[in-house]
Amino acid sequence: MKLRWPEHRRVITGIAIGLVTLSIYLTPHRGHETADSIPTRLIPVLLLTQGNLDFDAYLASFDRKFPRIDQHFYFLRKIGAHYVSFFPVAPGILLTPLYAPFVLYHQAQHPSPDEWLAFADRAERIAAPGIASLSVVLLYAILICMGASPARASVLSVIYAFGTNVFSNFAQHLWQHGFCAVFVEAAILVALLRRNRAGWWQFLFIGGLLGIATGCRPTTIAIASVVLVWVAEWRKERLIHLATGFAIVFAPIAIYNYQTYGSLFGGYQSRLAYATLIGHHQPLLSVWKSISEQGAIFLALLVSPGRGVLFYFPLGIVSIFGLYIALKRRDAWASLYIWLAVGALVHVFLVWLSTRNYDWVGGHSWGPRYLSEVEFVLVIMLLPALQEARTAITPSLVASLAVVSIFIQVVGVYAFSDWNSWPIEIRQLPSRVWWWRDNPVSRALGRRPVIHELISHGTVQTSPLKLVAAVPSRRVRAQHQDALLMHVPSELQFVVPDRATYVFGSFGFVPGAYRNGGATKGAEFRVSWVQANEEVELFRRFVNPSEVPGDRRLRSFAERLPDKPGGRVVFQINPGRSKDTSWGWTVWTDVGLLTDEVR
Repeated sequence: MKLRWPEHRRVITGIAIGLVTLSIYLTPHRGHETADSIPTRLIPVLLLTQGNLDFDAYLASFDRKFPRIDQHFYFLRKIGAHYVSFFPVAPGILLTPLYAPFVLYHQAQHPSPDEWLAFADRAERIAAPGIASLSVVLLYAILICMGASPARASVLSVIYAFGTNVFSNFAQHLWQHGFCAVFVEAAILVALLRRNRAGWWQFLFIGGLLGIATGCRPTTIAIASVVLVWVAEWRKERLIHLATGFAIVFAPIAIYNYQTYGSLFGGYQSRLAYATLIGHHQPLLSVWKSISEQGAIFLALLVSPGRGVLFYFPLGIVSIFGLYIALKRRDAWASLYIWLAVGALVHVFLVWLSTRNYDWVGGHSWGPRYLSEVEFVLVIMLLPALQEARTAITPSLVASLAVVSIFIQVVGVYAFSDWNSWPIEIRQLPSRVWWWRDNPVSRALGRRPVIHELISHGTVQTSPLKLVAAVPSRRVRAQHQDALLMHVPSELQFVVPDRATYVFGSFGFVPGAYRNGGATKGAEFRVSWVQANEEVELFRRFVNPSEVPGDRRLRSFAERLPDKPGGRVVFQINPGRSKDTSWGWTVWTDVGLLTDEVR
């Protein structure tokens, strides 16, 4: 069918938005590094050069590039005799045809694993922005199909491109979230375009797109399912075709997962599902405490300054009003709005359910990374609010919230800070997401908490009240960083300054204690707060690197101090039950006291 000029103009506008978005995404920026996307980066290379998905040849390269990561590498799992991806493999497989010409050309130069890894890094800097831009263009097309004017569709697309985590996450790395959003959006677009004249094969295609999205990241099953139900609403007899299309695409992924990991969903998602559905049974008396703690996590995913979706996209508040407007006036697309809202809420619930006992903060990311693949839903629900002429939501308020949303994402892209890792690693103390005075945005803008360093760079930074060790303390190297050697048994005491709230640090053994003839029997690390005759134990852990490989890396702790002024903090290292102190080469590093002051 030949397009009339208005359709041509809309197509040209959509292409222009995609190109402008891509050009901005490709600009140099500070951003943040992550190893999460390494499997996706390298899978096209593995398939085209090795014909399999084994990462064995790259272990030495990983060790040089990520010296502080545990020897097993958190993004890989050893299955049988080979190392495979810990994360879903579907995104990398989807990229393989696009990478093929460049990989084959590069292969002629016989690159080393290090050079292939550098190639994959460069390719990611183009592929990730490309996927993010495609998601923006698809959203623009969806809005046009839903009756938005080109101007409104363009404005909302720009907001989506630069005011949501598409900018700070999708466009930065090849996380699975970007792939999921693209395929769910594509399924919605095909359904809108062919709603009144779709044949069986088009329903099959829609189901296949949703199957790919779920294969890329299993938690996407929530939003994929509601889109499938919405499509089936107006052609119930085609439900079998939708389900068949989904199964045809998802089945090969599920088969690979089952053969490799012993589970249909594979990798870390299966472990999380197991922990959610089977593990973590609790006594009845602790149920209320658990409910309150888990409720706080759910709330944090929505509104906290560290990970709340409405904090990083405050315009999403208007989206809730937009859903109300659509239902009140019985909008033509009310059914779609309802199902998308349900899907987004179920997605939040699934993310909370599957990560509440693991890593619900999403690692070292900017904002709510785990919710980023459904942020397009919030943007779509803005449409009714903007179309309503007589509304309490004034254009100036919408514009103000849009500017704030874009500003927050720009800060995350061009001024990404060390908030996730300093002074206390976010997974060690997830409650930091509620610290309003020190949040990722304020940190990126230059405000930092006041820290009293006790041990840093292998030396004592603050004069201790007491320092006793079996041998003289000195600076040593442990796990590729400087640490203070405090041979078992040992004790350190420091005065707690005013306004100190947390004590944190890392501890462990030097490699010589368990390698090359070393045979330590382990040691107990203990931290306590003392004042007069009162003592509060804050932390205690027994570590034995000779028998437990996981204890060979430095461990970290972060504990809240009693809500009392003054006192002393005591660091002790004691021998284990055997009382054997031989090879007790133990260390403390990066130990400090965090205050509630911000400068």
